[in-house]
Amino acid sequence: MAQEENVLKIVKDILKDYRFALIGANAMNLWVDESKIRATQDLDFMVEAGEDGFVKIAKAFREAGFTAHLKFGRKEDPVPVILHLNSNTMPPVDILIADKPWELSLLDNAVPLEDFDMKVSDPEHLILTKLYSSSEIDLIDIRNLVLFPVNDIDIERIKQLINKFFDADRLGLFLKAIAK
Repeated sequence: MAQEENVLKIVKDILKDYRFALIGANAMNLWVDESKIRATQDLDFMVEAGEDGFVKIAKAFREAGFTAHLKFGRKEDPVPVILHLNSNTMPPVDILIADKPWELSLLDNAVPLEDFDMKVSDPEHLILTKLYSSSEIDLIDIRNLVLFPVNDIDIERIKQLINKFFDADRLGLFLKAIAK
């Protein structure tokens, strides 16, 4: 846990001038029952920085001792920009750029993670990240977030967000993932 705390401190320091939030399995683990916590090796963040900001962020992580690989895909790719960060002494970090309306909404609705003085995606928007990727493990994560939440989760709000930001196929996928 000390290594994760060190990484969080570095991330918080480097991203202090940007809007960002913890996403991925570590965020999910904050919102699900203890019996459904999923092991993961990396920390995932969404940040509003633009491509120029991303280059500056990559440079700052390199200066902090990380190997930083900035990868640009096509604009229509599910994740057109990702920053993969590795270190010999700390867990890996992936940083995704927030530029789609649903990603900016995630940042608007992120909630404070007080122990670490940063924000984490709320569970409803975290489900959007999982739906967007739609891998097998993401669909399991959705199911666990809905069926085994630590706090109440707003299913109607999730449906509204899906209808607002995605197509009907994603709503069907969500409903199938949470079917009992």
